[in-house]
Amino acid sequence: MGNEVKSTKDKIKSMKGKIIILIICIAIIYLLLIYGCSKPKEETRSGVKLVEETQEINSGVGVIEQKQKKDLYENCADLSYNIKRCSPYKCKSTDDLTKKTIIKEIIGVIDNKCNYVEKISNKIHLDCKFTEGMTGAISKYYKDIASLSPGSVDTGKKYAIDKSDKEGVSNPIEEAVRIGQCIKPISY
Repeated sequence: MGNEVKSTKDKIKSMKGKIIILIICIAIIYLLLIYGCSKPKEETRSGVKLVEETQEINSGVGVIEQKQKKDLYENCADLSYNIKRCSPYKCKSTDDLTKKTIIKEIIGVIDNKCNYVEKISNKIHLDCKFTEGMTGAISKYYKDIASLSPGSVDTGKKYAIDKSDKEGVSNPIEEAVRIGQCIKPISY
């Protein structure tokens, strides 16, 4: 009789463990169903559309394709704000000279550099990896350019690239190309 009670207690302990594991599994499945299958609420804002794009990421072992949805702003009013912070942002504008659409995208910080690209006709026109000082200068430059008449690129100002820069440059984008922080794979 003593062995039967001990055996029953062991069975109950064993079942308690299995029941706890079963409850945890059910909770995990429930959370996956609730959060994994529900679609995120899409924001509808004036001048913004959600686009799906494929991005190739070099993982060091090979290229990984990553599909993601990003907001595409119909104008680049917030470009200077986001480039200063290197916040992911994507917008489109029209080149005043060629009348072609330019997609401007801040990808974000990779290897302590702000990654930024400009595409014309789905071809990369400008591929940049800005230092912190350069993002500040470019942010100010884009902010000033936005207040000029269409087609103007000369603000009449000088922009310091870093704290030791006493003279500054009149066009930080051209300076970034000159010093190798940007490359221009194609001409337009």
